[in-house]
Amino acid sequence: MSVSLLVALQSQSVAGPIITASATFAGVIAGGFLAGAVQTHRENKREKHQTKVGSRLVAADLADAAAALTCILDSGNLIPQQIPTLPSSWDTYREALAARLTSDAWAKVRAAVAVIGTLSRELPALAPGGALARPSDATLARISDAAALIDEAIRALESGSGRQATSAGSA
Repeated sequence: MSVSLLVALQSQSVAGPIITASATFAGVIAGGFLAGAVQTHRENKREKHQTKVGSRLVAADLADAAAALTCILDSGNLIPQQIPTLPSSWDTYREALAARLTSDAWAKVRAAVAVIGTLSRELPALAPGGALARPSDATLARISDAAALIDEAIRALESGSGRQATSAGSA
């Protein structure tokens, strides 16, 4: 065998494993990028879904609270069973809404939930023992302002513009 043929055979035996290793490495890298892209897409889709569900459920809970306050305003009487409580969906969906609502929409929703919390703590003291009570004009004005604030929050949640655009499109 000639020396050049021997050198050629040796170089092929080294090149084969190098090419195989390089191709395997490139495949692992490409697979990693693809898996990351798929995971990111799925997470974005899940977040959008959570925001949509959360918006609907929190809006429904806020609508119930607004209706209860409207009953108090219409009757002029404080009926303890009509005092709204914090939305049950709030704790579950607060994080998803905070992440994806516009700053303005988030501020409205957060303020509405806060005012419901305040009223749910303060109003029962006006009707001790669960008795029917007539709130003062100042309290009725606060209740009216709260109902208006809640209505704004509901509109922000129901509005398509209440959601931030993301890099993958709008929510």
